[in-house]
Amino acid sequence: MTKTQTVAFKDGNFVLGGKPFFLYSGEIHYFRIPKNKWKDRLSKLKSAGFNTVSSYIPWIWHETQEGQKDFTGETCPERDVLSFIDSRARKDYTSLPASVRFPTPN
Repeated sequence: MTKTQTVAFKDGNFVLGGKPFFLYSGEIHYFRIPKNKWKDRLSKLKSAGFNTVSSYIPWIWHETQEGQKDFTGETCPERDVLSFIDSRARKDYTSLPASVRFPTPN
C-alpha cells in the first residue's frame, strides 16, 4: 500500500514527508517500450540514481474506438498503463499524480 505524503516547497526546496527532497526525474514512455522490457527500463533508471519517473498518457492511443478505452492491455500489452504504474510503485519511485499542485515560492 502506498503511503500518502504531503509535498511542499520551503526555503527553495521541495519537502516530502517533512524532509527536503530533490526530484531526480527521468521520463519513460511506457507505450513505446515492449511491456516485457518495462521492469528492465525502470531498474536501469533507478540504478542511474533517479527517484522519480515521469510519463504521460496518450489518451487518443488508449481510446481504440470512439467511446472504447483500453487501460489494461486488452487490445495491446503496451496499453496496460495500470501495470506500468504498479511497476513504478514496486521500484519505490516517487509517484505524484498530475493533479498535485506545488505551492508558489514566495
